[in-house]
Amino acid sequence: MTGHIQWNPGVLVGNERYRIEAELGSGGAGMVFRATQLELDDQVALKVATAVDPAALEALREEARLLRRLRHPHLPLVSDFFVEGGCPCLVMEYIEGQDLHTFQSDHGGIISEAEALTVMEDVAEALAYLHAQSPPIIHRDIKPANIRVRPDGTAVLVDFGIAKIGGAGTQTHMMGRGIGTPPYAPPEQYASGLTDTYTDVYAFGATLYVLLTGELPVESVLRLSGQTLVPPRQINPALSASTEQVILKAMAVVSGVRFGSGRELLEALRSDQPLQPSVPPTTKLRDPQICPICGAQQQTVNPLFCIQCGVPLALRFPQTNRILADPTNLIAYADAEWDAATGHLLSQRLRRWLETLEEYDWLERLQQAVERYPQDHDAALELLLRPTPLEDLRTDQPQINFGRQMPGSRPTAGLQVRIATPSYLHGEVQSEGDWFTVTPTKLRVYPGHAIPPILIAVKPEALEAYEAERSLTGGLTLTTNRGKIELPVTMIVYNPPRPQAPTLVNCGRVESRQRSEQRVVLRNIGGGVYGGQVSARQAWLLVESQQARFALHRGEQHTVNFSVETHMLTPTGVHEGHLLWESEEGDLLTRVQIEVVPPLEVHPGEPATAIIRPEDLIVLCDCVRGSPPHAWERGISLLQSGKLAHALRFFHREELAREAEMLLQQNDHAIALEQMLRKLGAKPARHFKDNQGKVIGQITGPLSRKPPVIEYIIRNTSKRGYLYGSLRPLVEWLSIPDPGFGCLPDHEAIVTCLPDYNRRTRAPLFGTMDLFEVVLE
Repeated sequence: MTGHIQWNPGVLVGNERYRIEAELGSGGAGMVFRATQLELDDQVALKVATAVDPAALEALREEARLLRRLRHPHLPLVSDFFVEGGCPCLVMEYIEGQDLHTFQSDHGGIISEAEALTVMEDVAEALAYLHAQSPPIIHRDIKPANIRVRPDGTAVLVDFGIAKIGGAGTQTHMMGRGIGTPPYAPPEQYASGLTDTYTDVYAFGATLYVLLTGELPVESVLRLSGQTLVPPRQINPALSASTEQVILKAMAVVSGVRFGSGRELLEALRSDQPLQPSVPPTTKLRDPQICPICGAQQQTVNPLFCIQCGVPLALRFPQTNRILADPTNLIAYADAEWDAATGHLLSQRLRRWLETLEEYDWLERLQQAVERYPQDHDAALELLLRPTPLEDLRTDQPQINFGRQMPGSRPTAGLQVRIATPSYLHGEVQSEGDWFTVTPTKLRVYPGHAIPPILIAVKPEALEAYEAERSLTGGLTLTTNRGKIELPVTMIVYNPPRPQAPTLVNCGRVESRQRSEQRVVLRNIGGGVYGGQVSARQAWLLVESQQARFALHRGEQHTVNFSVETHMLTPTGVHEGHLLWESEEGDLLTRVQIEVVPPLEVHPGEPATAIIRPEDLIVLCDCVRGSPPHAWERGISLLQSGKLAHALRFFHREELAREAEMLLQQNDHAIALEQMLRKLGAKPARHFKDNQGKVIGQITGPLSRKPPVIEYIIRNTSKRGYLYGSLRPLVEWLSIPDPGFGCLPDHEAIVTCLPDYNRRTRAPLFGTMDLFEVVLE
């Protein structure tokens, strides 16, 4: 059990997204399970780390994010990371097939050279990819059991249980801690922080050794004490000499002799050329070549180690093909090949070499340097080489001054520093002020490299100011092993009021004698306060007095209502006026434009049809009691011709214009015109007189002659409008073929009624005198 979780088949983890199916393996770093990703019904490998302290959890999460970005055909895909029961869990692609250890056992313990190289080239490609990451990823546990062979024969490097991100000197682990598997682990893996890409190279060589010989190699720590590695061709004579050279070089006890990375290893596997000697002879050791420790006579020129006791006699610098046998040239050699020098320091080879030569002054300086910089091997090497560095850090810039900057700008500045003599420069850049950032914050410049400029960038939020002007101050301190520089950093945020008002307000076309109500909005899009008043430059523009004054802070706005008095303008043409925004911060001018048109002549050229508002159509088209009906006839004509709808659109009454066009679909256009006038505000006709009493007498009176046809007369006595509706009989023996009627004021409508005397009975005849009902619409 880990935490409070029972890691058994069927258990759901990761917010119930994964179901554990079976355990695949376990070790000191944790456990590995086969699980099902439930949403996709996909098989995955679930690696669970144990014994992870809370302080390391966030670092593990960051490193899991890095591994999640890895994409390579010979590496499992990392798809998820979560914490379950306090244990970090890494979700990876489940690789079908079998591991190389099982594959080797199934094939009698030894794999053919061709078959082994095919599989291990895939692994070398994966290592080349991992080592090329920034920072490099060190697997640290390469062995046959951690290489799975798919059914198609391709290999996949798995189990990042003790992987590390970063080279020598870093301590960050992905999913656990460990020293790997002893037969495959090089010497530096037993020392904290000393593993690097060459560590994987050793384990790769040991794996290839096991595959081709069927035997485990002697452990590296035992080789340091004098035991010898049996060359693989002594065990497997069928092995080629070139493959043996690759294995022996990869498994060199001294890390600097090995291939430096997976890329170099891959190139060696694919090369047909024999490997060059590991230590090219360029300089001579003290003559005679006798070990100062055991006194043994050396058998080769420029030996790196004593043939008898194994103590280091020289340091190799492979890129420059030089061998250092005397500390006199250590500074020059190290500056020319810094990585090799730091490798010698980390592997303790430098210390053992100085002890061999009895260079006690150098040893004392080395001890002091390592104690001062226990986690920074580059700084320790620099202090060893130059224990009293020059205070020669310089810059020509007395300050960083960004000047006056406005919001929206993206100011940056660069600081260039220099030193008089080359060395490893290291230090920190500290900023005093939260309104700017500095990149980089740490300086690491190796000998022979130019010092990069330090970039100072103002944060965008620092330029947001409510006041018109604001001063910002800060400082920049550069502290290095070659001196210290302190510079002031200053800037003025200049954000004056910036008024924003429309340059033009177009009122459009307005009828003469019509008042036009408008509004305009003033904004302050700058800082400070923009205050003042607005006034009209023309008498026909009227500004509401209570809105004339304004005081706007940053982001505020002020709305001003004003009106255009068109009766003060000539009744035709385009007129232009101005609103003046006056302020001590600067004035603004807004143009006001309006086109004044005379009253609309519904019939162009007929002044009698001129109207200045839609309601004037009632007077133009209506029929009033006591007047001739020519106005009504004109209204019918305007409706039928579409001019009435056109007039409504002129006054922006689009909805009424559409209704006028729809009313034309009625058969009775008089009713359509009456409905339109009512929508414009006319009162409906409701008063009338009829001859119902006379009609009843004709039908039911004692002297009735029973006329077959009766005329029901309705007279419109309203002051205006077209009276229309229908006549409804109240008895069954009366029928009205066409009940609808309509008439103008002082006019009559006649409705024909047909009585059926055979159906008439006495009860209805003498029971009621109401035979008809007039229904108005």
